[in-house]
Amino acid sequence: MNNKKIKAIEGLRTIGWLGIFFCHFKGAFWNNLPLLTKAPPPLMFLYSGNSYVRLLFVISGFVIAFKFFTKPIDYNQAKFDIIKRYFRLMPTIFVAEFLVFLLMKIGILKNAEVAKIVGSENFLGIFNQFTPSIFLFFKESLFGTYLLGSSAYIGPLWTMNYEYLGTIYVIVACYFLSRSRVRWIFYLVNFLFFSNYWNYFIIGMATCDLFTNVDWKIIFERHKAVHFIFTAFGYLLFTCCNLNDTNKSSRFFFALGIMMFLLGFLNCSFAEKYFGSKFFCFGGKIAYSAYVIHWPIIETFSCGFFLFFADFANYNFVICVNLVLTLFIVVFVSFFFSKYIEPIGMRFLSINSAKSSSESAP
Repeated sequence: MNNKKIKAIEGLRTIGWLGIFFCHFKGAFWNNLPLLTKAPPPLMFLYSGNSYVRLLFVISGFVIAFKFFTKPIDYNQAKFDIIKRYFRLMPTIFVAEFLVFLLMKIGILKNAEVAKIVGSENFLGIFNQFTPSIFLFFKESLFGTYLLGSSAYIGPLWTMNYEYLGTIYVIVACYFLSRSRVRWIFYLVNFLFFSNYWNYFIIGMATCDLFTNVDWKIIFERHKAVHFIFTAFGYLLFTCCNLNDTNKSSRFFFALGIMMFLLGFLNCSFAEKYFGSKFFCFGGKIAYSAYVIHWPIIETFSCGFFLFFADFANYNFVICVNLVLTLFIVVFVSFFFSKYIEPIGMRFLSINSAKSSSESAP
């Protein structure tokens, strides 16, 4: 398996978190801009945060399943793989929510004040409107976010409940089914009878299954029209689909579209060259931290910048400059988090695993 292809799908994470960032920034400052509220479905997808969330869930399912379809399964690792997911996610959320707790304590969050000015009371103005509590902080950052979907301190973290339990769902499914033909029935049952976000992780698993067990490269080289149909038609299918998770046909066409698109996309030279480039892989590397910290930065820096400069220049000019500066800060802070905060949990787990191994040795 060409490692470049996995770099390409990691590069898609960059598109995912950037799409969510722009969606949230738009909701905060350009909520009523006609250009961004009326557009055909393929373009509407470009700034639909919920669509990007689904895409990131599919990518997570794909990446988690990849090692199970390409390497021998070590069943003794099952418990460790499940525990590892928690320690992979927790440090970033713990530090980010602690910073938000402190900012709320000293009154630096300006989102409610700005929301009244820009007419975004129903989006920007609804977050962090409570008295900060140290008990709530510990409860949310240590287990509530992952197990209960709590997101009082950082609103977009409602997805972490699905991210954590969804990846565990894929891990368990892969341990039991990745070498069994029954897995195809499992995929079908999930697509047809379950109507929630867990489905997207299984779509990722099924896509990875097809990607690793079918030689698409040969098929697409022999039939270039099929390759084009998979990539272009697949994209149109999952972006034009008016997705309603409770509707079976809607779920089916979205699943079919995104699977076709990923299989076509990951087997084209464009994806290998550009989405596997250092730029996109860097974006993929910081994607998790960027997702966690982008909203607190919008609530603090973006809102503060707007309040300071709103009376000095045209509204849209101020917001455009604000957007560029905010994105730069998000990238910088995300890089710091991904390099110094994210690895803390895995280092802690590795140290304790080494101690346990040495203590159990004769």
